Amino acid sequence: MTADTLIFVIYCLTVGIVLAFLWSIVTKAVYGKLIDALIKNECETPESAMTLEELGVKKNPLLA
Repeated sequence: MTADTLIFVIYCLTVGIVLAFLWSIVTKAVYGKLIDALIKNECETPESAMTLEELGVKKNPLLA
């Protein structure tokens, strides 16, 4: 393994860790708002289910 290969591997791992961190922040923000709305409105059973509009949650491609 050459020094260039090692640098490339370290670079790729660093980029992967940063991307995973950013993705976790985005998903926590999106799903966190949805879960908070569900808990606040006591949507705990299928009978008490509500739509996103009724919950006041904006539509988001991650919630599709």
